Amino acid sequence: MRAAWLLSINAWSGRKGRTALLVAAVALSATLVAAVACAMASLNTGVEYRMAQRIGAADLRVRHVFNEHFDRHIADKLTANPRVEAVTVRVRGAINVKAAGESTATQFRAVLPENEELFRPEIVKDGQPIAQDGEILFDEKTAEKFGIEVGDTITLLDYKGAEHDFILVAVTENLTLEFLDTPQGAMTLNDLERMTGMAGRAKELQVILQDEVDVAAFAEDFSEGLEGDLIAEPTTRVTAGYDAMMQGNTVMFLLASVFAFISASFIVLTGMTVNSAERQRELAILRCIGGNRFQLAMSQIVAGSTLGAAGAIFGIPAGILLAWVLTIVAPDRLPAGLHLWPMGLALAFIGSVVAGVLGSGYSAYNASRAKPVPAMRSQASSMSVRSVAVVSAAAVALIAVQIVIVGFSQDPDTLIKWYTPLGMPSMFVGYFLLGVPVSVAVAWVASGVISRLFGLPPNALRRSFAGTPFRNGFTAGALMVGLALMTSVWTNGSSLIRDWIDTIKFPDAFANSVLSPLTPEMRARVDNLPEVESTTAITLFKTKTQAFGVELFGNKPGTSFIAFEPDEFFEMTELKWAAGDPEKAIPKLEAGGAILVAKEFLVYREGYGIGDMFPIEYRGRTLEFEIVGAVSSPGLDIVNRYFDIGEEYAEQSVHAVFGTRADLRKHFGTDRIDLLQISLAPSLAELSDAQATKAIRGAINSPGVVVGS
Repeated sequence: MRAAWLLSINAWSGRKGRTALLVAAVALSATLVAAVACAMASLNTGVEYRMAQRIGAADLRVRHVFNEHFDRHIADKLTANPRVEAVTVRVRGAINVKAAGESTATQFRAVLPENEELFRPEIVKDGQPIAQDGEILFDEKTAEKFGIEVGDTITLLDYKGAEHDFILVAVTENLTLEFLDTPQGAMTLNDLERMTGMAGRAKELQVILQDEVDVAAFAEDFSEGLEGDLIAEPTTRVTAGYDAMMQGNTVMFLLASVFAFISASFIVLTGMTVNSAERQRELAILRCIGGNRFQLAMSQIVAGSTLGAAGAIFGIPAGILLAWVLTIVAPDRLPAGLHLWPMGLALAFIGSVVAGVLGSGYSAYNASRAKPVPAMRSQASSMSVRSVAVVSAAAVALIAVQIVIVGFSQDPDTLIKWYTPLGMPSMFVGYFLLGVPVSVAVAWVASGVISRLFGLPPNALRRSFAGTPFRNGFTAGALMVGLALMTSVWTNGSSLIRDWIDTIKFPDAFANSVLSPLTPEMRARVDNLPEVESTTAITLFKTKTQAFGVELFGNKPGTSFIAFEPDEFFEMTELKWAAGDPEKAIPKLEAGGAILVAKEFLVYREGYGIGDMFPIEYRGRTLEFEIVGAVSSPGLDIVNRYFDIGEEYAEQSVHAVFGTRADLRKHFGTDRIDLLQISLAPSLAELSDAQATKAIRGAINSPGVVVGS
């Protein structure tokens, strides 16, 4: 090996310029991979942190069907499960706060200081999160209402009327809607139980599962063993597709890394081939003075591997630096700062070395076959038609491997399993090799025209290509890689926006009537605002039904007929269809006599499915509507969890049906408007939330209407 090291050092030191360029080629590939790895880690960490702050980081939740309190002994069963990483308890209670001579009912939520940071990190504006009993936090509005600052002591009254002093340790952002003016706070679970007397109860259990656990399958299995009306279900974080998006990002990164390093391998191959061709006489002399085939071959392998390692040494720090610059330039996009991804950085180093070894493989093969006498000749060799034909056949075969994998994969998991390690590299190498016959063909077809255009000798360009078909073909392949990477980034980024971000779509603003219905004149004034692109009206109409039980003491179980305008609603809100076919369901809705239900409805209202008729009683008549779909909305789920109005939302999900306003007018004789969903004009992207809501509020001009963005 010592001889191989000396030969490789001699080769690179004799051509410092070319060595530097080849190291730079590998270093740029390593820079790309390291920068993407660190940027993705920083982006994913930032998104995950923001998502955890806004809607929580739990994968699973256990709750009562109708959001009632339940005995939390199930938490012990979850904690003992090896597939569970952490469990926390969610429960609320009303506690009177004594301030300014008054006693004010305040909603407190319980936190477990030991793991609260895992589930929902507090968005603290002042102070520190709760660490022990005797500490509380308020949101900004509540702290201002009570005139209290961080570090002050405030008195709370327990359920028996006894006074207890607590220290305010933090003030957080306001996370409640404008019209929900109830003071909000948090304290430890022990303190909440002591102050409210609700020991051992829970409103919801939140669970973080191990990374490899299928959340939906775990929820289904665990639900089977739950008693009464308890259910286990994936959280909004899962149903909104966040985890799938993160997995997709990882796959995209791996594909981009393979692209980069295969490209680097061919660049190294081109440089090493040129180097070995120029060193034919040197290799011949080495053979004459006793150098064996193994030493010559290993000299090329060692040269390639050291070249790759040198590229990694320079490239990886440069990639980390680029990612760090991104966190400085775009702190709003990367709020968690710089985060390193060890696996990505390891891949950058290993990929660089492997690229150098693979790139030197062909040169090592040629060096091991070098014969002294032929190698001493100084004449050029003509293109081998046979070698070009072999490369062309290999290119077609490799491309065919990718086509077969894509064509015969029956599901996405199988496709990813075979496409990433085999199909995509085969396709990529195949197209790279295809550069050789394509460049030769282009040279034969276009060399005459190009020669005349630039005043070159008639056959100079053609002979130049004929003498170095592989060098030119691989150079063309290197240019192809740049275009391929740009195209891949663009298409994958576009698909991410289209397939995930765009599905989290909901209206820009809402106008809600809390005293009296909105009028058509109010809606018309809002529609005429330059800030508003369109509106859609929603009506919540209370009705009766026999579908949910038996009449007791003259009271029939109720339901809510939520009426909407299909065209405008579907334009503003992206729905996920849990059951039913939207291409068939939407025309039935527009034709009348059809309804949608929430996905929870079909789970908890046994006996009803798609195509069944649902009865609604109104003024002595029984109206029947066909259930044509079960839906959910990731966007509205996120809004619901962000504002923490889960109880009302779940209640409506189980009891409500969704029909058209045309059916509302036809069957129930009303056209009132309870809620306006509003889409703001895209041309006014710089418009602030405050400006938009002020304009809408002014157009409606009614004290009983609340506007929120």
